[in-house]
Amino acid sequence: MKLTWLMKVICIVTLLAILVVTFGCRNYSTPERERRRAYAVRSDMDRMSDDVDWILGLHRPVFSYDETMR
Repeated sequence: MKLTWLMKVICIVTLLAILVVTFGCRNYSTPERERRRAYAVRSDMDRMSDDVDWILGLHRPVFSYDETMR
């Protein structure tokens, strides 16, 4: 009997937690947040090629590079 009540209480608490998370986070997707997120993604994509160049060591000219040969 106690186990049945305990299971019912656990189920009710779980359902309440799901409802609180679902309806309590309504302002998660505001237009300002979406705009900032889009800006962050766009700026990260712009910097990605610089990061790859730095990782590969391409940000420094090699010794065999000669500017007069352009």
